[in-house]
Amino acid sequence: MQPLISIISTFYNCDKYICQSVESILSQTYANFEFIIINDGSTDKTVEKINFYKDSRIIFINHEDNKGIARRRNEAIFKANGKYACVHDGDDISLPNRLEKQCEFLENNNSIFCVGTHAIKINENGDEIGMMDYPPVNHDEIVKMFGGIISNPIIDSSSMFRIKDFNNLGGYSMEANRYLIPDLDLWMRALTENKIFANIPQPLIRYRVNPDGMTQKYKRKMIYQHFILTKMYRLFLNRYFLNTKGTII
Repeated sequence: MQPLISIISTFYNCDKYICQSVESILSQTYANFEFIIINDGSTDKTVEKINFYKDSRIIFINHEDNKGIARRRNEAIFKANGKYACVHDGDDISLPNRLEKQCEFLENNNSIFCVGTHAIKINENGDEIGMMDYPPVNHDEIVKMFGGIISNPIIDSSSMFRIKDFNNLGGYSMEANRYLIPDLDLWMRALTENKIFANIPQPLIRYRVNPDGMTQKYKRKMIYQHFILTKMYRLFLNRYFLNTKGTII
């Protein structure tokens, strides 16, 4: 059966969390998916732990060199056979009904390019430390938040989007000044092509605040790149809200 969903996971030194992460996908209530895992040059036991799983839905691509999330995600999605790409980070956990909920939403809303969700925030030990319930539900409010300095209204690791549209947009950018925010850059380009976004207002992932993860390591650089990218699209965002009688702060 042709998979409807392609799970996209790029792993780098995730051996602490890899088993929980992989098993959260393999135990989903929705089963018609392929699970494309790319090892991006891990030096710990990530590869050993991935090889433990023999599920036929797993497509494992092992690289010895590290090329970064954007390049590896492009590689995975360009190999995908599904209609939808679902981003799943190696240190996060997808709740059991995540795929079912997001797939049903996109199947019932043909105009939507990408749907995200809320998230439960967890620490490195898996303890709940908060809720990420700030992403707005409707498109106009999502666009308004894109105009902010540091807020991203689509939680990257909660996103599911149409692969055909992704390919038409050219995939994730390889530009150095967008290296740390490939998701935000993709969303901005999608907006200029009139793509529509939405969020399901319930937590469907457990988002790990990982002290060794990219977000924590490069937070200041990510904020700076976010600011520059938002500035680049400021004219578009202002025109959008002028036409819809809204405002960008």
